[in-house]
Formats: sequence, structure tokens, C-alpha cells
Amino acid sequence: MNYQNEKDFFCRTLHNLEIYREEKQKNPKAFEYEITQLINSFFGLIIFVKANAIQENPALEDFVEANVPTKWDYVYYGKQEDHNFFNYLRHIRNAIAHPTYDENLEIKSENNDISSIIFRDKDPKNPKNIFEANLTIKKIDELIELISKAFLGTDQCTPEGKIKN
Repeated sequence: MNYQNEKDFFCRTLHNLEIYREEKQKNPKAFEYEITQLINSFFGLIIFVKANAIQENPALEDFVEANVPTKWDYVYYGKQEDHNFFNYLRHIRNAIAHPTYDENLEIKSENNDISSIIFRDKDPKNPKNIFEANLTIKKIDELIELISKAFLGTDQCTPEGKIKN
């Protein structure tokens, strides 16, 4: 296998997620951890991709507006941080990759299944700066789709999980 760039990683991750879902349809008992696979895929994509590589997309800004974090109070140099997708994604990534306190990720469950994850990003130098967003599993799945479209742009993935040339 030849790895070329972040788009390859994106296509491979989406391919793995799709294979898992297809196999679950065929044999639900053997593939009972679809939510775990979805979360692992989401974390990998969020950590791996550079936010500035994602093309601006009104759908991403609409997602932020529709899923406004419960807390988003970040002030830099006396100015309130812009509430846009770039900053939203940066805070989600920070909550995953740079834990600043014990509750940066809080998993919520219903009926023994993960129902949502609360992402918290807190500035260790200024505890008043905090971001907190609660994303349901359905919203995480939607975000994977939106980020994929924005990141891949006009490039497409093959059924084998590679970039079409």
C-alpha cells in the first residue's frame, strides 16, 4: 500500500467505516460495535486533518449554528473569538488531543449504548476561556460526512478507499 497524503488517510478511514457498516448489515452479531468504530474514525479524522486544509463550506458553518456549543467563551487579546467552523473544529480537536483537565471528554450513554460525547476545551492559562459541545452519535456521523465533503473537495474516493486520479 502506498500512502500519499491526508486525502488517502481520509479515503481509507471512510472506506473502513463503510466496510464495517456493510458487514454489520450481513452479520449484526459479529459487528456489534458500530458506534465504537464511528467514534474511532471521527477521532482519527479530526486529529489527522489540518483544519486549514478544509475548504470553506456553508454547510459546515450551518452545522456550527445548528449545534451551538453549550459554552463558547474564548477571549484573546480582549476580543471574543469568532464562532466559526475553523475554531469549532480546533476546540473539538483540542478536547481530544490535548486534555487540560479530567473531563475533556465525557461519554453519555442510554440503554448501554453511547448516545453522545461532550467535548470540553479549557485554556489552562485562563480558566474563563472554555468551549463545551455535546454531540450526539448522529451529529458525529453527520460531521464526518460534512468534513469529508469539504476536505476532499472535488476529489473522490474509490470503492477501495483510494483517491481517484
